Parts: sequence; structure tokens; C-alpha cells
Amino acid sequence: MHDGATIAGSVLEPELDAAGAALDGHRVDARHVERDAHATIVLVDDHRRGATVFSGVHMAADDLVDLERAFAEAEGTEDVSVHLAFKERLVASHDAEALARHFDFVRRARNDALRQILAKFFAWHGTTAVPFLEQVLENEADPVARATALQMLGAIGGRHSEAKPAAEAAARAHLHAPDEIVRERALMVLGWVGGAKHVAVLSKILTSDEASSVRAMAATQLFFLADGSKSRTERVLSILADVLMREADDRVRDAVVDTAESLTKKRFGAKTDRAARAERARRALAAYAKRASK
Repeated sequence: MHDGATIAGSVLEPELDAAGAALDGHRVDARHVERDAHATIVLVDDHRRGATVFSGVHMAADDLVDLERAFAEAEGTEDVSVHLAFKERLVASHDAEALARHFDFVRRARNDALRQILAKFFAWHGTTAVPFLEQVLENEADPVARATALQMLGAIGGRHSEAKPAAEAAARAHLHAPDEIVRERALMVLGWVGGAKHVAVLSKILTSDEASSVRAMAATQLFFLADGSKSRTERVLSILADVLMREADDRVRDAVVDTAESLTKKRFGAKTDRAARAERARRALAAYAKRASK
């Protein structure tokens, strides 16, 4: 019997045979089925994701089918109460199979509101989910899934101090990943769980990463690393002032000014007038840095 703890995918009714079937318009071909009294595990070709995956966990076959039907219902509506009700079913158990099942529903969701809710509440599994997410980061090839796992791990690290080292280590390990979405999430996590030592790390990325989305994320997360500390705030403001002198990309400049406004509790103008707003912020930050250096 295959171990369902580390595998995920679409769940089929056990009656479906190798001829294939459609579940709510989602075409899947069952290639192999194993059954026992407690679970159904199916190896399928998932034509929507273009990958062959294992599916199924140690859960009664009828329950799996019912869960899939509930997922299809949640996918087809914008009713938040339906999304939350489905989420409750996924966070009711925290064993390895439940974690794999929950993560798979997140990655399969095409309804943005549903996906965000399922991803957000993955943190409710607590520290028991840390080894699972570390395994996903080690083995998963899809950059979106890796980015999702990073964000989930960061959320758990933000809620549970004992998980912070794992979240920090994972974030640092992905700061130079080839996919910018993964680098973005790594910076997001460092903003949540990092400290003073990471100001220099984010500062370097803010001035060196080739992707403007990543540089913008670095600027945004520097706010969290300032963490109310006067010395750290002054250091971050000095960094932001220097960046405004050199950065040409509007998205990054907007993020820099947003962070500066949050740290100084001042407004530098309307966002619709980017150039004037950035110039006012640059002058204010330069003056701030000059005063701080005295």
C-alpha cells in the first residue's frame, strides 16, 4: 500500500475505472487503483495540471468523494461562508495526511478568494506542519507551490516562536532562487520572522535583484524589520533615501515611499503624482538622514 502522507492530487470515486471519468468537468484518467478498508489511492493523469500524481489518503473512500464535492461547491461560489466551512473541514485534523490534503486543495484551487482562505488558515495546523512544508520546499519543482509553502511556513513562524528558526532558514535559502515569485516570498517571510541582522540582507537585495517585484518586496519588508526601534528606523530611512536617488523603476520607488511614509508617519503626496511624491520623500529622507548622523 502506498503511503498517503507525502502524496497529493485529485481524489476520485473508487468506482471509477481505467477508462476514465469526469468530476465536475475535470477530466482525469485512472491508471491504477489500490483499495483497502480505510483508503483509496489512485494514480491519475491530471490534465489540468499536466502532471501524473498520486492521490488519496487514509480516509474512507466515501469521505474523500464527499470532500471533493465540497471542494467543487466552494470553487463555484464567491460565498465566503462556504469557503470558511470547507476550510474548517481541512483544519480539523493535523496529521501528515491531512496536511498533504490541505496543501493540495490550495494548489488546485482556481477561485482566488477560496485559495487565499485555504492558504491563510494552513497556519492553524501549527508547528506540526513545519516538517511537511520543509519537505515540500525540498521536493517541489513548481515555483508557485514552493512560494506558497514558504509563505505558509512564514505564517507559522510568525505565530509560533519555536517555528521561527525553520522559517528564517527556509527564507534565507530561497533568497536567490531562480523564480522571482519564490524570492518575493522569501523576503516576505524574512520581514515577518527576521530581525536586525536581516536589514543588511534586504538592503542588498533592494539594490541588486534584477526583478523590480523583488526589489519592491524588499523595500516593503524593511518596514517590519525596523520594528519600532529608533536606531533601526534611522538605518532603514537612510537606506531608502539612497535608493530613491538611484532607483528608476516606478514600482520600486512607490514601495520605497510607502515604507518611508509608514516609518515617518508622514504623507509625501498623492500616489497619482508619482514623480512629485518621490521627490518630496527623497528630500525629507535626506534631511532625516542628515539629522540622524549628527
